[in-house]
Amino acid sequence: MTDKLTMPSSELARRLTESVGFEERLVGVKMNQMGGANPTALFSLPDVAAFIKIDKDEVLSDMVGKVTVGFIEPQALARWIAGVFGDEELAGAIREVASQHEYYADTVPGLKALMYERLAQCREVLQPAVAE
Repeated sequence: MTDKLTMPSSELARRLTESVGFEERLVGVKMNQMGGANPTALFSLPDVAAFIKIDKDEVLSDMVGKVTVGFIEPQALARWIAGVFGDEELAGAIREVASQHEYYADTVPGLKALMYERLAQCREVLQPAVAE
């Protein structure tokens, strides 16, 4: 995985934290045992970061029928981030993480970490300067 994402410009940070329109949305799949697979429209990077999830095996055994997986194909995620927001660096880091794992469950922690790192950088860039 990349060592550290560089700080985004204020323009990129603004784009990454705003919602996009219907035509630019990303569609994930929310899956669970009782409800099947349901397409879910996502309109922002914070929404996507929160949506992606998979429960660990020990949780699965305790919650039969109640487990939910938030699935977004990593290459589609990278294309969306690069194409809609213009963040080639984050998209490349996502591709790199995805290429290191065979299973989605192993990829999720790295994907979430990258997106949350970028969003923290965006908050830092966009926070108003405090006058001394």
